Amino acid sequence: MNDNVILGLFPFLFIGVWCFAMWTTTIFSGWQALQRRYPDRLDQSLERLRFRSGNMGRFLGTGVNFGNCLTFDVCRSGLRVSVIFIFALFQKPFFVPWSDITASERRRFFFRGVELRFGAADDAKVLWIYHKTFDRIAAAGPLRLTA
Repeated sequence: MNDNVILGLFPFLFIGVWCFAMWTTTIFSGWQALQRRYPDRLDQSLERLRFRSGNMGRFLGTGVNFGNCLTFDVCRSGLRVSVIFIFALFQKPFFVPWSDITASERRRFFFRGVELRFGAADDAKVLWIYHKTFDRIAAAGPLRLTA
């Protein structure tokens, strides 16, 4: 094949692979189900936490890793979760009311963190975050750890 043809096709191939990767991340993490169940809504942000990490879903035992790309908006009536622009192709922000969130302390490997469960126990989606991030969310909102 001609080098010019390969160079001409590379951007399309890259964009196709990127779109496929973002779509599979949305499915395996459970983000798609959450954005359907908890659509984003307007509510004033009391505190915004940017560039936070977390693991979501049950993919390969640990979930999908969102390293330094999550944003949490602590609002009066709930928690808005979103990802940075470059990863937001299929992952729209979702807004979970405080009454639908439970938090419990969990360890992942050597790291202490908090597991946020969104929804009823039988079909809840799980987001694991570092304890430092949870402490900032709890300081600005009504969320507390459960036993």
